[in-house]
Amino acid sequence: MNRFRVMVAVAVVQLFVVGSVAFAQGPPAGRRGGSGGPGGPGLALRGLELSDVQRQQVRDIVQRHRDGVRDEIFALLTPEQLAKAKQLEADREARMKQRLDRFERRRSR
Repeated sequence: MNRFRVMVAVAVVQLFVVGSVAFAQGPPAGRRGGSGGPGGPGLALRGLELSDVQRQQVRDIVQRHRDGVRDEIFALLTPEQLAKAKQLEADREARMKQRLDRFERRRSR
């Protein structure tokens, strides 16, 4: 019984050591936590104190890039894949609208 307790204690200590080492290493390369926001992961725009005009310009650049990539990918798809992709997009937009509506209702309480 005593040997079992020692083994459990050693296992717990190892768990804490491995966890602390993993935590000390920080997030994976290229990720700073969250979705990255405008500019994508790795581009530290928050610390630059951008003006409202600059923030909007960054958003516009990111949106143009996303639209271009989407259009290029859609051009590669078969008609069936394209229809499915558009349906998946519509489903995602509907879910996002539902979440936004729930958020707005909670916020207005």
